[in-house]
Amino acid sequence: RRVLAGHSAYVYEAIFSPDGRLLASAGGDSHVRVWDVLTGDCLAVLACDFSVVYGLSFSVDGSRLVATSGPRSTAWDIAVGAPSRDDFHNSGDDTETPWAFDRWPGYWADAGAGTRITRYTGKKQANVSGDDRAWQLSGTEGGFELRHAESGRVVVSATSDPATIAVPDDVPAVALNPDATLVATGHAGGLIVLWDAATGQPLAGMTGHTAVVYSLDFSPDGTRLASGSRDGTLRLWHVERRQELVALQGHADYVHSVRFAPDGRLLASSSGDGTVRLWDAGSPRDRLREHAADGRRRAAWLPRVRGRLEAGEDPQALADALRSDAGLSEAERATALRLLLAEVAASAGEH
Repeated sequence: RRVLAGHSAYVYEAIFSPDGRLLASAGGDSHVRVWDVLTGDCLAVLACDFSVVYGLSFSVDGSRLVATSGPRSTAWDIAVGAPSRDDFHNSGDDTETPWAFDRWPGYWADAGAGTRITRYTGKKQANVSGDDRAWQLSGTEGGFELRHAESGRVVVSATSDPATIAVPDDVPAVALNPDATLVATGHAGGLIVLWDAATGQPLAGMTGHTAVVYSLDFSPDGTRLASGSRDGTLRLWHVERRQELVALQGHADYVHSVRFAPDGRLLASSSGDGTVRLWDAGSPRDRLREHAADGRRRAAWLPRVRGRLEAGEDPQALADALRSDAGLSEAERATALRLLLAEVAASAGEH
């Protein structure tokens, strides 16, 4: 595990970019931090005018990052940290969440194991997930509601039967597995319930947490479920066996968000202790090789990026050129864009 420190208040959300090379985190200090996943370095600190950032999501192509706070949002080009005016949204209506799905289908269309848009004023939490990302999932009183995202049609509405599994009314955490066959809900007291997404029938209740479950996320292959709780732990569960695999400890306060990386080897957790932690299931040998290869690419690209900026090239124009250069490998492109973000942030004093 690695500890990413720098936030001055609690951290509500931490998410991976679609390629797994960046991590964005935010919460109660009105800043979004962007981290290099491989090195743990903070590449940039993006300021916004929200007192609290409740949700984050990368666009499908990974080029932009959006932050939401109730019905308000702002977004940045992630290569230069520049606000993207086309992606602002401010509304006084905080009664529903579908505006986010309608406004930016490019953000919610392909979001790993599910991008959350969270309302903390009530007992609902919304998700978008499924292989085709066509579903909108919401916690309801004692269950969940699954809608078809495009039409808004309710596909499944489920509420548990106390005779089988007694589910508390509060549903602060929901998740849909990658093939949209299972729904997981988290509840007060630490209960996690697995449901059949087609019938709405509860399949199993899993216990281990000792306080409310704030966050759930299925692994990309659907075999594991991660959970974060008020009790300060995150836990991994074997989905088929309905059993806890391991309890991961280290946070000094509640764990508000858990996310798997796109390749399933990393897990990110964010906490009320103001830190983000990366939990690594990959082998040390593989990680060492990745560090070495990344170091070589950095050494080759840093003079090029820095030289073009010092020559007066506009950062946005440079980002666009790097994105459109067909001669670059994806690894080279990603390295160059990360270096560009760090250089632009350093020049603006935003590290």
